[in-house]
Amino acid sequence: MMSRERVVYPVMPPKKRPRLEVTTGTTFSLLIVRSSQLTTLRTLHLARCQYVTAFGLEYVGALTSLRLLDMERSNFVTDEGLEHIIPLANLQKLNVSECNITDSGLATICRLTSVQELDVGYSFEITDEGIASIAALTELRSLNLGRLQPDY
Repeated sequence: MMSRERVVYPVMPPKKRPRLEVTTGTTFSLLIVRSSQLTTLRTLHLARCQYVTAFGLEYVGALTSLRLLDMERSNFVTDEGLEHIIPLANLQKLNVSECNITDSGLATICRLTSVQELDVGYSFEITDEGIASIAALTELRSLNLGRLQPDY
């Protein structure tokens, strides 16, 4: 069941930014079905979507106009899945906080050199080695590394 969905198609004036928000409880198959229609999509919110997997991220990687991708608390987003978003050369804002990524996934993210804002908070498997790879993001303006280690 779709609780909220907003798709703005390219017929909108250029000032409008096409965006899609897929909310909690929504099956991710909706994006897969519509991905061929979303060639100008600039903003995609998948926060708290439980069904975002490596398979689904293959379709996200085809949305090459994306500027913002929010996958906060999408528990099935892993290092493997992040490989599929490398084609997003225009991506400026990426939120993968509370996802299951490690140093390897962070190194993958660092291949997205246009990223200006990055949130990897609550990523308990990221170490100092992974953080060092962030130096490759020369356009980075904002970085959230909050709570990389669990509180015990």
